[in-house]
Amino acid sequence: MSVEINNAPPTPTPASTLTPTPPPTPTPLTPAPDIEGENVNAIAEKLANEMFAEKLKTLPTEQEYKQFRDWQETQKTEAQKHADALQELKLQAELAKSEVIKLQQRESLRKAGISDKYNSYVQFEVQNTAKQKNLTFDTALSLFMETNKDVYTNTSINNDNSTTREMSVSTGGSGIEPPKSKMMFNFSGMPKKD
Repeated sequence: MSVEINNAPPTPTPASTLTPTPPPTPTPLTPAPDIEGENVNAIAEKLANEMFAEKLKTLPTEQEYKQFRDWQETQKTEAQKHADALQELKLQAELAKSEVIKLQQRESLRKAGISDKYNSYVQFEVQNTAKQKNLTFDTALSLFMETNKDVYTNTSINNDNSTTREMSVSTGGSGIEPPKSKMMFNFSGMPKKD
C-alpha cells in the first residue's frame, strides 16, 4: 500500500481575486414573543401562581397542624415522654454547666488582676490557648500573664476616674433654682393658666 504525498506548495491566489467579506452584523435582541397577545413572562408568572395556589390548598392550616401535634403528643408512650423530658433536662444542665465554667473563668481573670475593660478579650485568648495546647484555663492564664501582664492588668490603666464620673445638673454655680412656671399642661397638650 503506497500513499502518495503531495508536497507541492499551494498556489497563492492573487490579491485581486479575493474579495473582502464584511463582518457579520449582530441581530438586535428582541423581547419575549407575544402569544395570543400576552407576554411569555406574564404567562409563566400566571402559571407559577396557579401551581402555587394549588399546592397551598393541599397544605394543612395552622389549626390542623396544631391538632396534629396534639394528637402526636397523646400517642407517645410514657417512656417516650420521659425520654423527651430527660433530653430537655440534659440540655438545661449543659447550659448551666457552661455558664458556671464562664463564671469560674471570669473569677480567675479577676483574681489575676485583669482589667474589666479587657476581660472578654483575655478570656477568649486564654480559652483558645488552652484548647490549642490542651491545658487547663488557669495554666493557660498564667502563661498569658507571663507575657502580657503589663498590658491587661489594672495597674497599667491610668486611673483618672473618667469612667465613673457622675452627671449633675448645673445651675450656673449660683445655687439658685430655675424659676417654676405658673403654667400647667392639660392632657391635650395645650397649656392652660393656673
